[in-house]
Amino acid sequence: MGAQAVGVKYPEPHGYPAGHGGPAAQAAGYPPPQRAGSRAATVPLPASMVTAVRLMYAGAAFALIWAIGVIAVSASIVKHYSLASESTDHRLAGAVTLAILLCAADIALWLGIARACRRGSSGARVAGTVLFAVHTVGVLGVVTSSQAGLGPAKVLTLIGWLIALGAVMALWQPPSSAFFTAHASLNR
Repeated sequence: MGAQAVGVKYPEPHGYPAGHGGPAAQAAGYPPPQRAGSRAATVPLPASMVTAVRLMYAGAAFALIWAIGVIAVSASIVKHYSLASESTDHRLAGAVTLAILLCAADIALWLGIARACRRGSSGARVAGTVLFAVHTVGVLGVVTSSQAGLGPAKVLTLIGWLIALGAVMALWQPPSSAFFTAHASLNR
């Protein structure tokens, strides 16, 4: 119970329902709190977005498989071939560490962009497209390389690129564009 001077009537604060002042009241300019079990207005995910998100999850899984492959191949090299010097061993360990860190970043990007796109972030769609363009340059470097023994790496690189291409194409389909536009209008 608040202490009020006898006979003094204080005005109701702005933004509060008249006659209340309990926990249900809210400050002016803030949206009403969501009640348990209620959902905010959402835009349904079109089939093209479902496809894009699934392909992004597949890209993350592919990156994980790639990382496991790097570890397995490196372990096989160390086990079956005596390394000429300790410096060669350190270079292999450094290359493996770098490959694993890049794969972890790749997985995080796939999952983060998939999640953001699913939430309707058009910036994530643009970021994914820009990253695909950068990835394409890297793929061209691998595919056009004349170094011996890169056959399997070229095939795997192309598979990863095709997954990314499918995701980007699905993100820019008209139903996906309508989804991002609808989300942008809801957030205004």
